[in-house]
Amino acid sequence: MKVLPFTIPVPHDHTIIVQEEVLPHFYTYLHRHAEAQITWIKKGSGTLLAGNSMKPFRDGEIYLLGANQPHLFKSDPVYFLPDSDKDVQTVTIFFNPLGKLAALFSLPEMKTVKVFVEQSQNGFKISDSNYTETAGRIAAIHRVSGCNRPVHYLLILG
Repeated sequence: MKVLPFTIPVPHDHTIIVQEEVLPHFYTYLHRHAEAQITWIKKGSGTLLAGNSMKPFRDGEIYLLGANQPHLFKSDPVYFLPDSDKDVQTVTIFFNPLGKLAALFSLPEMKTVKVFVEQSQNGFKISDSNYTETAGRIAAIHRVSGCNRPVHYLLILG
């Protein structure tokens, strides 16, 4: 399967992009982009292809996918039936650790976060024990703007 390069539309005045989507099904192409992403699956199910890994996903899961990691959230076949009333709902945070945030990650206080992001290039599912706290922080970052957004972003990574 060919991996499509994808460019996240990043406004010039943002370093952390938060995108909420309600769609009939997930994006159907294996793709990658310069930004890492944290995706909260509020509603939806299917198979996640990430790098060389394939695993089922469902409602109420959160995934961190590394920058430039090929990935695809593939909705279950029932989402594509003509009379399907199913939809998917997600909140995704996109950030480029090598872009405008590179200076932040170079601070001595950010060493553990930088190592965490670097070692997470293959992505992973947030543990069930951390789900409630992480989902709450994603919801909070979605509600705020300006200087509050980077603060909430750091709380998620912390």
